[in-house]
Amino acid sequence: MYKFISSAILTTLTFNLYALVDYSQSSSAPAPAAPMMKSEGSASSKGANVKKLSAGPSGVGAGISFDSYYESQKVQGKEQTGNINIIGFNSLIQTPYPVYLDLSYWQGNSDAPFISNDSSDQKGNPQVKVGFNWLSFGDKASSATVDLIAGYKMAASNSTIASSRSDKIVGVQTTKVISEVALGLGYEYYLTGTPSQEEEMDIGNIGKFTAALMWRVSPDIKMGVEAVNYTIKASDAERDPKLKNDLSFSYLSPQLALGLSPFVGLELGAKFRVKKIPNAYEYTDTKIYDLRGAFGNSLFAKLNLSI
Repeated sequence: MYKFISSAILTTLTFNLYALVDYSQSSSAPAPAAPMMKSEGSASSKGANVKKLSAGPSGVGAGISFDSYYESQKVQGKEQTGNINIIGFNSLIQTPYPVYLDLSYWQGNSDAPFISNDSSDQKGNPQVKVGFNWLSFGDKASSATVDLIAGYKMAASNSTIASSRSDKIVGVQTTKVISEVALGLGYEYYLTGTPSQEEEMDIGNIGKFTAALMWRVSPDIKMGVEAVNYTIKASDAERDPKLKNDLSFSYLSPQLALGLSPFVGLELGAKFRVKKIPNAYEYTDTKIYDLRGAFGNSLFAKLNLSI
């Protein structure tokens, strides 16, 4: 199944992560636009979804957009280095109201025994978020938005890579546009649940702060950089194993987006750790591989299509 999905990645409908700014002059909502040049009613024309270096689809208009991606993450063990190969999907649904739905799912595999004792494809954690455009003001050349977010990350069953706990999510995201440049800031707080697998390490709540800067070089080229910091609180659960000390780590992600056609775009990028967890191999049982930058650097590629 994993190999089939990997071979199908180039034909999957995808969501453009770089639609941070509405540069169009038209105010009509329904017309579809190229991923690099979103029209004002397109699925991600306004608002802020800083996690993806893009805007959440606030404002008038409705649409659906998708993405699929492949990411190879290097993990440093105590005595050896291994890789996790991850493939994921995102779906962004904009309603005719200032409310949008963000759905995501991933799965992966690894041949490294300290990561997983099963090299076959492993399930990931499905996640759903609902965004509300709370504030939106200014014209398109200097607009600013504030979005509120509520979500839920579901436990993965029978997986040696993903977490067996369910988390609740709350957050706020903002975007400020200045001509060809856009700045996004966001904060998400994960209220973590209790793992159902006894061998999984229990952790406290997770905080995620994101800052993203994007520059439109030309109608078909966008460049950006994203900085992310995670903090994980120690667990106060009456069980073992559990996280006994707070953890904090960060990564920096340069990214490039290219418009291949009026509807299709390609994104290339990397995530480099700038603040590492000391002796990170001691925390592999936390099952936080979906928190990029926790255990190693990674490279990724995405094919995008918006309708």
